[in-house]
Amino acid sequence: MPSRFSLRPIHARVAATFQEAFVIPLAMLAVFAAIVAYGVTILPGGWNGDASLNASLAFICFVWVMGFGTRMFSPGSKLAGLIETLCIFAMLSLFAALAASVLAIGGGAYIDDTLVALDKALFPFFDWRSFTLNLPEYPRLYTALSYIYASLNWQPFAFLVLVLFFGSLRDMEGLVSVWALGMAGCILPFHFLPAKSPYIHYGISREDMPGSLVALPWDFLPKFEGMRSGAIDSIGMDNLTGMVTIPSFHACAAVLLSWCWWRFRLLRWPFVLLNIGMALAAVPIGGHYVIDIVAGAAVAIVAIALVNAYFARRDRSSARRTANRDGSANLTNEGLVPAG
Repeated sequence: MPSRFSLRPIHARVAATFQEAFVIPLAMLAVFAAIVAYGVTILPGGWNGDASLNASLAFICFVWVMGFGTRMFSPGSKLAGLIETLCIFAMLSLFAALAASVLAIGGGAYIDDTLVALDKALFPFFDWRSFTLNLPEYPRLYTALSYIYASLNWQPFAFLVLVLFFGSLRDMEGLVSVWALGMAGCILPFHFLPAKSPYIHYGISREDMPGSLVALPWDFLPKFEGMRSGAIDSIGMDNLTGMVTIPSFHACAAVLLSWCWWRFRLLRWPFVLLNIGMALAAVPIGGHYVIDIVAGAAVAIVAIALVNAYFARRDRSSARRTANRDGSANLTNEGLVPAG
């Protein structure tokens, strides 16, 4: 059996390493990067990557190359896979946020009225304004929902650490693949679906919500409208904010994370319940219409189906290649094919 460290042309090693993992997230990262590049060309200020942004990108790329190089010579290394996963995850987060700000440029009329109408048609029993304004009367519930909503910030990393010890490289690739497709499904339609969010639509200020721990539902709008009006004329740190209302990425991520955690029997139900709570908390805490949650969940289901189909196809191709190699080896051993 040949050693996995046997000499091969470097381009073959690079190609094989790309094909073995992370094809989907790298493709989606390329899409986001292309959108950002387009924004840089049309905005007067171009790229305004200050020291912190440029340094962050340079550091992530350096570490990524180290992880990729390690996996190139040791394909089964979960630690190298984790390094790559974290770097790709960070790059996706940065470029997806920057791409969303580019997609805000030249957007059409706000669709909040349409989203309100959909909520009323599909969920006539739910009064968004009354429900949300009553939340401060229940401070413990309000605080709990805020922390549940913020679990998006740590769940992926907790999952990856657990996978490092009890999972596989496929689990890491699965998370970052569905995450990339989920981001694409939530962000790419944004140019055609701009919305101010319920807090702005209903005229609810942050002062009306004492005890609020999440400022995003109010803070994003000045940057959003700055991109639409041209007041922000460059791509940089000012663009790193959540602007998308529908589909809700929090709801999308809740389904994606539930799918990821499901492979750990003892943790599946606690995290499914946590993520149901996160999706629901996105309504009052994240400033989403209820229809945004439904749309985000639908994006996640499609993303999971696509990744499962891709993995199944790749496994079939790998099985065929293995069968062909084994068949050739058998023929050679039997003397039917010249060994030289």
